[in-house]
Amino acid sequence: MSREDLERAGLLLPRHEWGKRPLRTPASRLWLTVIGGLAALSVGLMYEGDGGPVTWIGVGLFLLALFGFTILSARAVDKQCRASSGERARRSE
Repeated sequence: MSREDLERAGLLLPRHEWGKRPLRTPASRLWLTVIGGLAALSVGLMYEGDGGPVTWIGVGLFLLALFGFTILSARAVDKQCRASSGERARRSE
C-alpha cells in the first residue's frame, strides 16, 4: 500500500498533524512485555532443545507469541482508527 492509500483508509494522521503528538500505542504494555518475554523464552528453548522435544515446545510457544502479537497489533490499529475517526467527526461538527 502507498502512503496515500493508508491516509485514505484513515490509518495515518493528516500531514499537518505529523510530529505534533507524542507517539503512543493503544496496545497494553503489559501484554507487549508478556508476548516479548514468551518469544524470547521460545527462542531459548528452540536453541537449547537441539532438535528434541524441547525444540518443539519452543516452536509452539513461538507460534503462540506470534499469534498473540498479531492479534494485539490488529486490535491496537482498530482501536486507534476508531479513536481517530471519532476525533475527526468531533472536529468537523
